[in-house]
Amino acid sequence: KTPLIGLPGYPVSAIISAEQFLKPLIFKRLGLTIPKRKEIKVHMAHKVVSRLGDEEFLRVKLGNIGGRIMAYPLPRGAGLITSLVEADGIICIPSLKEGLDLEEEVNVELWKDLVTIMNNIIITGSHDLILDILRNELQENFSDYRLVSFNVGSMGGLMALKQNRTHLATAHLLDPESGEYNFPYLKKILPQKELIVVNLAYREQGIMVKKGNPKNIKELNDLIREDIKFINRQKGSGTRILLDYLLKKKAINPMDIKGYFQEEFTHLMVAS
Repeated sequence: KTPLIGLPGYPVSAIISAEQFLKPLIFKRLGLTIPKRKEIKVHMAHKVVSRLGDEEFLRVKLGNIGGRIMAYPLPRGAGLITSLVEADGIICIPSLKEGLDLEEEVNVELWKDLVTIMNNIIITGSHDLILDILRNELQENFSDYRLVSFNVGSMGGLMALKQNRTHLATAHLLDPESGEYNFPYLKKILPQKELIVVNLAYREQGIMVKKGNPKNIKELNDLIREDIKFINRQKGSGTRILLDYLLKKKAINPMDIKGYFQEEFTHLMVAS
């Protein structure tokens, strides 16, 4: 007799289903004991909302921040197979629970060894392509360590640093009053924290347009034209703060820009 087993079409759902149902069946059929994955307690670095009535298997990255292991949720789409490849572990959210709170202590089933996890370097904040270069350099020269970045905007990075939820924060925050970058925000948000500030890179910012600039966009005033559709960065990001500063300086009403409230979290997402 040949058993017939149906698995979901989405790759992540198929793998999780195989882990939960197919694997125990095979091991039982062979008379073997299923090797149990190691479980540890972690604290949630972000609040997670989950649908009531569905058991969810949340993929997470892990990092040791000041002696506490923090869990960082990865993208949750059922078709995102890379989230399983990148995951350090899985957190099961019960069907009768509507999510996980910030700092909540939960159990995580490890998919990578603890030594690797303890060597993760967590960097949170502004998105920049140089982080990919740094990640590759670190992997090539210090293979025991991994750079794990989360793109939440400059302000989000500083808040994560304040709340001890990251090792490093990336930021490029313009203070409209002084015209100075970063330091006024550090003094306001992290007045008592001893910090080391590194000028990682110089960046030129502007408006991204299609190849050849078919709409002939030359300046910010062009954004209020009827034939122009705009995509913005999220509130709290350094790019958004700079844009709002320049719009105010030019007396341009953001409400006149079609797409001003359509937001993305990275430069690449805006470009796509």
